[in-house]
Amino acid sequence: MKYARSTTLIRQLNHGSSINHPWIKHGLSMTQPWKCIFLYLASLQARLKDSARTVQP
Repeated sequence: MKYARSTTLIRQLNHGSSINHPWIKHGLSMTQPWKCIFLYLASLQARLKDSARTVQP
């Protein structure tokens, strides 16, 4: 279950940003609870970048 959820998150991240994001790579190399936290932080950072891009003219 946990694994399926994290792969779904990776697909969502990959849709918005590159899977080569260093935080994602770092998160994937780590063991469970930390992996979820790093993936979450990476998704937040990607979302912030996207919103910053849309705000700037």
